[in-house]
Amino acid sequence: MLFLILSIHSIITGISLGIEPAGVAAMALLLAVLAHKGTAAFALGLKVREVTPGGSMYIRQMVGFALTTPLGVLIGLYLMLQLPESDSAFFEGIFDAIAAGTFLYVAVFEILADEFKEAQQVTWKSIAMGAGIALMAVVAIWT
Repeated sequence: MLFLILSIHSIITGISLGIEPAGVAAMALLLAVLAHKGTAAFALGLKVREVTPGGSMYIRQMVGFALTTPLGVLIGLYLMLQLPESDSAFFEGIFDAIAAGTFLYVAVFEILADEFKEAQQVTWKSIAMGAGIALMAVVAIWT
């Protein structure tokens, strides 16, 4: 389930990046994607490794996940070329909202729920969660 949700999130985020017409805004969005793509891949790798330890299935899923954002960018570029300029801002907003919603769903229901089930190192987990929220808030303010 996590693989599917994170893959959909990555495709939608890629579409948002590909449909962004302004260079500066696209660069800011790219930085936001880069800020969390690695941690998303790490979390997914840990979960997939639990289900399918080693072997070609694990590698196929991780390579597939790595290709989802570039695929989304290609779809977004295609949409940007096909849509009138006035409609691209509307669709960009829709894809940005869906990408943010899927990211929040994954973070809260798939990752944080599992992490806080156990009462071990709750303080450090809370600090790490707060630092992540603060980092994303700074990125959001900057963009």
